[in-house]
Amino acid sequence: MLLEHPEDGIHAGLLKSLIDIMKDNIGNRQIIMTSHSQTLLNELDPDQVRFVTMDESQTHVRALKPNEKKAARQYMSEKGTFAEFVELVEANEAAK
Repeated sequence: MLLEHPEDGIHAGLLKSLIDIMKDNIGNRQIIMTSHSQTLLNELDPDQVRFVTMDESQTHVRALKPNEKKAARQYMSEKGTFAEFVELVEANEAAK
């Protein structure tokens, strides 16, 4: 299933409920969502997120690296949210 920006037109509280329903019923299926929503990111585990970028007309998809996953979990337990961590990763990628 592909959902583009599920946060558009839905209350943040309902978005959380929608994510919970999807997690409970996913089974062996895959759901792909495009989003910039901090609310949505904060409902996901670092293992569930992929970064999609375009460079010189080529699309690249990547998961967090093992050290990034570890850093994300540490950041979430000590400093802030997963969405804030993702912003740091994106800023680091943009600086390269």
